[in-house]
Formats: sequence, structure tokens, C-alpha cells
Amino acid sequence: MSATKKVLIVEDERPLSRVIEKRLAMEGYTVCTSHTGEGVLDIIRSERPNFVLIDLIMPKVDGFEVLTELQADTMLSGAVVIVFSNLTQDIDRERVMKLGASEFLDKSDISLVQLVETLKKYD
Repeated sequence: MSATKKVLIVEDERPLSRVIEKRLAMEGYTVCTSHTGEGVLDIIRSERPNFVLIDLIMPKVDGFEVLTELQADTMLSGAVVIVFSNLTQDIDRERVMKLGASEFLDKSDISLVQLVETLKKYD
């Protein structure tokens, strides 16, 4: 990885987000975290992450809503969006891909190593 890349983790399960944050930091990524979908677009505007790693099931504003808002705002289209969720039905996968996600990862079936490899595909 040549220049430091920034990742925004949008995950309401705090222990999981901390583990991911530590691993990505070890890999040289700068990480910021949100534990709700509320205000994520403001964070993206201010932090300008290269990657947005987002869960779908969150309180108040879910990942689908965030993806819909991201897709509607052309000023925010620069980040690679990776959905990281336990919602793994084909209809959910198809929906997030139509909403502009680059990848859909099954939370229960992926290791941190695989997550890092997925990010590196886009470096």
C-alpha cells in the first residue's frame, strides 16, 4: 500500500468494530468508526475515506438507507463501499449491489485476513 488509505467502519457491534479497527490499523490503514448509520454522510464528507465498510442491520438508520443516500449524492461517490453483514440472502446482496456497493461480505463467514485482502484489491 503506497499512501495511507482511510477506512470508515460503520458497525453497531462495538467489540467487532474494535477488532476490525485494530487489524486495519496494523495493516497501515487510518480508521474512523461510526456505531450508527446516523450522520455517516457527514463523516464521509469530512473524513473523505477511501473505503466505507458498512453493516446493514443498525439502529435508527440502517445500511440500506445509508447506501441509498450515498448513491443519491454524487459528491460522495469516491469511496469504495464494502457491505459487511449477516443478511446474506440473494435479494439483500442484489439490493446492495444495485445501491452501489463494490463488495458484499458475509460477516459470519469471513476472516480478518480475507477482509484485508478485499480492501487491498482496491488499493
